[in-house]
Amino acid sequence: MRFFCNEKLKKSLFKGTNRAIEKDLQKYYPCKQDTCSCVYHSLILFTRELICLTNQIKIKKRLASLGMGLLLVTSSNLSFATELPKIPFSLKGINPPETAQLNEFVNNKSAAIALGKAFFWELRMASDGQTACASCHFSAGTDNRIKNTLGPAHSVGGGFLSRKPNETITANDFPFTKFSDVTLNDKTEQPGRDNRDVVSSQGVFLENFVSNEPGENADETTVKADPNFNINGFNTNRVITRNTPTVINSGYLHRVALDGRVNNISNGVNGAGKRSGAQVYENINGQATPVSIALNDAPLLSQATGPLVSIFEMQSIGRTVPDMGHRILPLRMLAGQKVASDDSVLGVYASPNGDGLPYTYETAIRYIFKDKWWNANEKVTIGDNQYTQIEANFSLFFGVAIQLYQASLISDDSPFDRFLTVIAML
Repeated sequence: MRFFCNEKLKKSLFKGTNRAIEKDLQKYYPCKQDTCSCVYHSLILFTRELICLTNQIKIKKRLASLGMGLLLVTSSNLSFATELPKIPFSLKGINPPETAQLNEFVNNKSAAIALGKAFFWELRMASDGQTACASCHFSAGTDNRIKNTLGPAHSVGGGFLSRKPNETITANDFPFTKFSDVTLNDKTEQPGRDNRDVVSSQGVFLENFVSNEPGENADETTVKADPNFNINGFNTNRVITRNTPTVINSGYLHRVALDGRVNNISNGVNGAGKRSGAQVYENINGQATPVSIALNDAPLLSQATGPLVSIFEMQSIGRTVPDMGHRILPLRMLAGQKVASDDSVLGVYASPNGDGLPYTYETAIRYIFKDKWWNANEKVTIGDNQYTQIEANFSLFFGVAIQLYQASLISDDSPFDRFLTVIAML
């Protein structure tokens, strides 16, 4: 985009007609090279145009004195602006919205962020004991695997259209929808190929939940024949039918998922928000009492509970989130996984030998969360089973911790952010 009404005006500003402006530019940007090896001077031409948008030098006043409006050209309209457009801004210092009711649940926010990171990387979280949230979000917050990463096209019968399970995708597979004549604008033309499969992430095998015991690394399960994800009758890892988004900068989202189905208001149990009658358990007069909560600005909390009950991602058929808590709570955090001593979040908590953290998940939850959410002695009946209050509220603890950790993943120190920071100082 050009920020000048015409080229003559631009030349008059920068080629000597207006010496005062040229002098200001030379003061801030003494290098006259249009091409330079350093990033700072390689952006000179772009910077000179951005300078015209700042209030720190006299260009805006000089343009105003000429009675000139800037012609702004966008993809949808043409209009004359009386005010100069704002320059892009850095994310540095711009915090994601935070749940207003957080203090009703959390004692220590920084420790909760550490718990969220441990949950995020914990391989034993899934039924198979070897699948974590990070299994699908380990590369720049998303998934770069290319083998067994296609979800079938449910809209056309549930089968695969492009490749079979466990195969490796290649560049030649794209685009999935391809017209035979890419220059033809006739929308009635039939595509040369139309594969509605989705590049996504592999999760667990299709299995039935049998039982688990506190402190075990995985659930006891039995194999269930998978009609889609199998090779010659042998099950392969399942792949969800939605692309895996990055978790970086996800804290700024209002709703989550392609269709926005994951609610901004969280009930602490699932992603349906106030539409669901789901409840958590609060200790009221010594009894674990079901209560409804509505945590605002909590879409990541709402989303975090989804993979826990997905038989494509982390769940075996029939296992509940309280069942997960029953097994996970006594486990030492990230045991068997290396934690670097200089890790920005977990380093201060790491075991001396680098093997996980020296605390159990139950110990961490009791320290981080208000005691009314976990200290009732009375058990809770859910379905045909009984659970402790801390087990029954495991989705709440998991979701709050995951939200706080993911909200801390902000890309606010890129070269572009640093450049804009310099501009803001002028």
